[in-house]
Amino acid sequence: MFLKNICYHIRAVDALGFHGAILFSGHSGPHRLDVPIVLDIMQAHVGVRLYSTMSVSTDVSRFDDDKGQGGHAGRGETSVLWAVAPDCVDMSRMPEKDDDDRSPHFAMGDYNELSSRRAGELMVADIVALFGEKSRELLVAYQAEVADHTPLTYDDVEATWQEEIRPRLKDFASMQNGGEGPPEDSRWYANWRIPEDKIL
Repeated sequence: MFLKNICYHIRAVDALGFHGAILFSGHSGPHRLDVPIVLDIMQAHVGVRLYSTMSVSTDVSRFDDDKGQGGHAGRGETSVLWAVAPDCVDMSRMPEKDDDDRSPHFAMGDYNELSSRRAGELMVADIVALFGEKSRELLVAYQAEVADHTPLTYDDVEATWQEEIRPRLKDFASMQNGGEGPPEDSRWYANWRIPEDKIL
């Protein structure tokens, strides 16, 4: 549903006459590999020029080591959240670095104890600068590439989904079965595995 909803959002911004659209998620995962494929397919059908980034950072590291962002809810995401919504980050609740009980904390990434509000502020500034640059590029591309365009109908979106995107879902990164799943008594267990021999 997530990827199909993106198609409808693209249709909407195109129908409203936008010349450029940046799709941004600071919450990365395997879908970061799939969204560009969906955008490439949709780009052939819409006038609005499209760009996406599924990361909380640019190519510039704002940390003084080579440990990376720390994955989901790691130091990168924590630092950015600390910069934009400091009341949502309470570093005093962070488990001790050497605490054997650290790993079971739900969805917490790595190197959180190295999170930095200042690094987050720099990361946000980098993202804003990137968006400014990309928006200018999208507007130039629109002027050069789009002459006369008719927005998609809902039926057009459904046809694009059915004929061009849906057949490729089985190969999408976000549609691959992961490692060990949740326990059988978990509420998440029923929908954990990707259905086999079915095209969603």
